[in-house]
Amino acid sequence: MSNNNWINCETSKLTKQEKSFAIYMLSKINRSAKKIFEQAYEQQLLKEYLIYDDKDNRGVMTVIEDKDYYAIQISFERDINSFNIIKPVHDKIESIILMKGNKDLYLNINAYNNTIVNYFRNYGFTQDSYGFEYSMNKTAEKINELYNFKLDEGLSFKKFENSEAQNYLNLIEDSFMEQDLMCGEKSELGENTVSWLKKADENNGFGALWKDDCLIGLYVLDGEYISNIAVLSEYKGRGYGTLMLNHCLKDIFINKEYNDTYLYVYSVNIKAQKMYLKNGFEVNAFYSENTYSRV
Repeated sequence: MSNNNWINCETSKLTKQEKSFAIYMLSKINRSAKKIFEQAYEQQLLKEYLIYDDKDNRGVMTVIEDKDYYAIQISFERDINSFNIIKPVHDKIESIILMKGNKDLYLNINAYNNTIVNYFRNYGFTQDSYGFEYSMNKTAEKINELYNFKLDEGLSFKKFENSEAQNYLNLIEDSFMEQDLMCGEKSELGENTVSWLKKADENNGFGALWKDDCLIGLYVLDGEYISNIAVLSEYKGRGYGTLMLNHCLKDIFINKEYNDTYLYVYSVNIKAQKMYLKNGFEVNAFYSENTYSRV
C-alpha cells in the first residue's frame, strides 16, 4: 500500500481495538459482512486487514481467502473524494485477480461509498445485490401490540405441504416479478428452492398464508432473520404483507424470545421499504454485493 494513511494490520493477532473497528465498519455494509469477517478471523482465513485513517475519513479493507474463493470487503465512514485513496485498493484487488486462478472473487462494499461502488462496477464486477438492511429491537410497546395481534376470519397459516411445492414457487416468482424486472434479473426457482422451504419448515421458520382455499402468501425465517415475505401480486396493497410481518414478529419476539430482528430489501423495492418503515423498522446498513465476472 503506497498511501501513508493505510495501515496493514497483523491478521494473526489483531488487537481488541482493531477487531472492534473492523466489526463497526463492516456492520455498515450489513450483518452478513460482519459475520463473514468474524468467522474468517476465527478460522484463520483472514489474509489481509487494512485500516485507512486521516483527519477527514476512516475505513477498512479486509481480504479473506478460502479454498474456493476470495472475499474482499470495503467500508468507509464517508464517501471518498480522491483517487489517491482508492488506488491502493485498486492495486490490491488487481493483484488478487492476477493470482486467484479458478477461485471466485466476491466484493462487498458499504453502498454509501458510492464512488467505490461505481468504480468497481466498471472494473469487471457484476452487482449481485444492492439494498438496505432494516432492523427492529424488541420493545414493551411492540410486545403489547403483538399480543393483541389476531388473524381475520378466513385466514390461516399452514406448514409446508409437498403437494403445494409448485404453488409456493409460482407465488415467489409472481411476488418478486416486478422487482426482478427492475433489476434485470430472473429468479432461478426449482428443487433447491423447495429444499430451502422444507428446511425452514423443519426449523419452524416457514408459514404459508391461506385465505379460505387460496394460497396468497408465505414467509421464511432463519432465527431472528426475516429471509422472505412474499404476497401474490393480486393480493398486494390489502394489508397482507403487514399481517405476515406481524405474525413473523410475534414468533421472533414472543415465541422465540429474540431481542431484535432484521431483513434485507433491494433498493428498487420502494413499496416494501415503506411497509417496513411504517411498521417500526429502521435502516441499519446499505450494501453492494458483487462478483468478479471478467474473463
